Amino acid sequence: MEKTDDLFYVSASSSLTEEETFVLKHNNAFGIFNRYGDMMDYKDSIQGLFFEGTRYLSCLRLLFEGQKPLYLSSDIKEGNELFSVDLTNPDIIKENKLVIEKGMVHIMRKKVLWEGVYYEQFFVL
Repeated sequence: MEKTDDLFYVSASSSLTEEETFVLKHNNAFGIFNRYGDMMDYKDSIQGLFFEGTRYLSCLRLLFEGQKPLYLSSDIKEGNELFSVDLTNPDIIKENKLVIEKGMVHIMRKKVLWEGVYYEQFFVL
């Protein structure tokens, strides 16, 4: 990695957080997500997008330059119908050089279930 001027700089590619699940629900549809807003399809996972008791989507994952973003916060609002997630970028290293320092890009995800339809908006700042 390229040396920086900051003597105390620590490279970051992941954040350690406990796994929580968040549930969006509207009428007969519900989604179960991790705190990153992803649905992971690992063995025995309960995460996914369901309608009338059937899972229609078992895996949905957001990556930034092929890496998992760093977690900032997440929250369910408005009667379990809106899920907001704030993330930031990890260190992006190409050819042993730091190209994008962690925390330079803010990623906001907004998820809504309404009338059996799943919507997701991304904002990149």
